Amino acid sequence: DRFGMAQATVVVAVVVAALAVVWWRRHRSYYYYYYERPPALSYGTAGFRGEASTLQVAMERVGMVAAMRSRDAGRATGVMVTASHNPERDNGCKIVDGDGGMLAMAWEKKAEAIAACAEGELDATLAEQFGRPERETGVVVVGRD
Repeated sequence: DRFGMAQATVVVAVVVAALAVVWWRRHRSYYYYYYERPPALSYGTAGFRGEASTLQVAMERVGMVAAMRSRDAGRATGVMVTASHNPERDNGCKIVDGDGGMLAMAWEKKAEAIAACAEGELDATLAEQFGRPERETGVVVVGRD
């Protein structure tokens, strides 16, 4: 009957609304945790290393730093992602300079600042760390093992 159908429709609508609220809270918490409060990571000779869950933002932002390094150096820069065969604590990513060597030490603090800044401060932090570009392009080559 119509009354039963109306009740069923209301129940379905309430369930969908409740699921949407749960999804939004989780999504917002995930976003806040990873992007507005990323963990402070140290960049060393092996790049950023740690449990995969702590590298979410660093993995994304290391590409930004590599692009800026390429732009400033005037040659391609590499990004190496390592995770395939290592224990979880050894997951990581690092930047390789255009000559095949490690990222210049002067750039390690820049990488740390970009990886650790809140999403809302990213544009200002990029400008602070890298200034205004003299060139607009950079080349980044990505590898993995």
